[in-house]
Amino acid sequence: MAASISKKELKEPDFLQVEFSRLTAFLGHHKSKVYVLLSAFVVCLSIAAGWLFYQFNYEKAALNIYAQVESISLKNVGADNAPKLIEGYRNLIVKYPRSKSALYANYQLANLYYNAQQIDLSLRAYDEFLKKAPQRNDLRIFANLGQGYCYEVKKDFKKALISFENALKSSGALYFEGQIYRDMARIYEELKDQKKTLEYYKKSLEKTTDDTVKAILKRKIASLG
Repeated sequence: MAASISKKELKEPDFLQVEFSRLTAFLGHHKSKVYVLLSAFVVCLSIAAGWLFYQFNYEKAALNIYAQVESISLKNVGADNAPKLIEGYRNLIVKYPRSKSALYANYQLANLYYNAQQIDLSLRAYDEFLKKAPQRNDLRIFANLGQGYCYEVKKDFKKALISFENALKSSGALYFEGQIYRDMARIYEELKDQKKTLEYYKKSLEKTTDDTVKAILKRKIASLG
């Protein structure tokens, strides 16, 4: 048998109906304000959607240029492609400076300039990359190392050490500690600091797994006493 309904339940209005009526009354009373808020919301939504669409196309166009530049080496294997690559990466950076592709173009430029012994330009490109790259970016360690080598060429050994120390703090440094410690030992050797030179060659030996490099390090350590 169906449950009976009390007179109280029949007389009391439904809770949802009451709340809906109140909301309708509120909206009717503040109609103009509601329209303004809705209009503002629609405008903001349109701007956000437009920006996302613009950013997508911006990154896509930059990536297309990056891919075109990268293909130069594949199309001209064995040729000296450095001038064309440099021109291509620079063009990308000028056209799409805020893109992710421009970030990596700066890294590529730094390496190309270093190989061409244009050290100041290489340092500038490494700086641009390091200023914009996220802290967890895997290429930061190589950019710091490259920067250190640039300073070493310029015989600015104190700045070279700072760059190598930054490399040790970078993501993935654990796998390159042996190399970084060798680089630092070499700089301390240039600075005539025998104690630090010996210390860092020993650190490098502890982290090195290559037998040939270990043999060289042992001879180096022995010669330093």
